[in-house]
Amino acid sequence: ANIKEVDVSIPAKLHNSLIGAKGRLVRSLMEDCGGVHIHFPSEGSGSDKVTIRGPVEEVEKARKQLLQLAEEKQINNCTVELHARPEYHKFLIGRGGGNIRRVRDRTGARIIFPAADDRDQELITIVGKEEAIKQAHKELEILIQNLDNVIEDFMIVDPKYHRHFVARRGQVLREIAEEYGGVTVSFPRTGVQSDRVMLKGAKDCVEAAKRRILEIIGDLVSKSARGTDIPDVPSRLRGN
Repeated sequence: ANIKEVDVSIPAKLHNSLIGAKGRLVRSLMEDCGGVHIHFPSEGSGSDKVTIRGPVEEVEKARKQLLQLAEEKQINNCTVELHARPEYHKFLIGRGGGNIRRVRDRTGARIIFPAADDRDQELITIVGKEEAIKQAHKELEILIQNLDNVIEDFMIVDPKYHRHFVARRGQVLREIAEEYGGVTVSFPRTGVQSDRVMLKGAKDCVEAAKRRILEIIGDLVSKSARGTDIPDVPSRLRGN
C-alpha cells in the first residue's frame, strides 16, 4: 500500500482530550482507520502539529475524523460510561466492527472498548455531542439487556459434520464462543447417535451462532463439490 504522512494543525490545548484517558480515544481512532499511526507533540511543547502516517485512504479518513473530533471538543463534547460483561464486547463490536460502526453512523458518537491492559474490562466509554451520546447509550443499553436474556435452544446437524466442530480440542467451538458472547455449543458425546446440537447463551448470540454454524457447514458442502470427501449436506439440516 502507498504510505502517506500528513500534518494536521490542532490547537495544543485539545491534544490531551483527543488522546483520551490512557490513550483510549486516539487508539480507537487509529484502529478504526486501519492501524494508521497518529503522533501528538510532546506535552508542553506548545506545538499544534499532529502527524498521521499510514495507507493513503486510511490517513485521509483519520484526518477527517480527527478534525471532526477536535471541532466537537471545542463546541460541546461529552463522555458517558456504561458496563457490559467482557465476553459480550466482541459481539457488540461485530465482525469487522460492523455493529458498532452502524451505531456510530446513526448517532455520530464514538464508542470505545477497553484495551487488554485496562483495569476495568467491563467499561465502555461513549464520546460525542450530548444528543449523540444519549442516543448511542440507549441503543447500547438495549443491546446489552438483550444479551442478558439467556436461553437454551437446539439445532439439527447431521452427525457426519460433528467432527469438524469438535476437532482440535473444539477450536471451532471456542472461536464461535469468542465471537458470539460466550455462547455454549454442545455436540453429542462421542458414541452417542444424535443429530441434536444444544446452544445456550444470550438469545441474539444463540441465533447468530446458529447462522454461523450453518455458514460453516455450507463451506464444507462447497468443498465437497470441489472434490473433497465431505458428503453433501442433507436437506433436513436446519436451525430451529
